[in-house]
Amino acid sequence: MSQLSNELSRVGKIYKSEFSVKILGTDELPSVAHLNELEMRLAREDVGFNEIIEYCYKR
Repeated sequence: MSQLSNELSRVGKIYKSEFSVKILGTDELPSVAHLNELEMRLAREDVGFNEIIEYCYKR
């Protein structure tokens, strides 16, 4: 997760120098059904990255 945080931060800094992402683990498990729905919507381009990030932050 640390490597993913670093890579997303590196790419984001190209667009805005203050951009930073930190991804941490949790003991809570997301709903598999909801994740499957998000995956299908993302494949159809019916959902954006922001909605996925918002879902993750609600956990």
